Amino acid sequence: MSETAEAVAVPEKTKAEVAKQEQAAYQNHLAGIGETVMMTLGTPTGFQRVKVSEVGKYRYRVNIYALVDQPQGTTLVKVQKIVDSFYLSCDRVGKVESSNPPLKKKY
Repeated sequence: MSETAEAVAVPEKTKAEVAKQEQAAYQNHLAGIGETVMMTLGTPTGFQRVKVSEVGKYRYRVNIYALVDQPQGTTLVKVQKIVDSFYLSCDRVGKVESSNPPLKKKY
């Protein structure tokens, strides 16, 4: 007695679904680079966010934003500013290969 396998139709992903998955993977890649920088650098006082932007193939600019006091007349107001900025070269998986300025513990 022989068994026959029935073909099961598996729906193909639409272009929109594939694009959405690729975008999510790219955002995770950038987030991983940001996490690596923050783990090395430390967390500045008033930390708000880290922004990673791709500026070339496997090259990134990483900006660290924090709230800082800024004089405005006779009072101080909190303003979000870039407190650190780095240019990184990374491998395909996001491992930092070089950094300008050098990436080291600061906070």
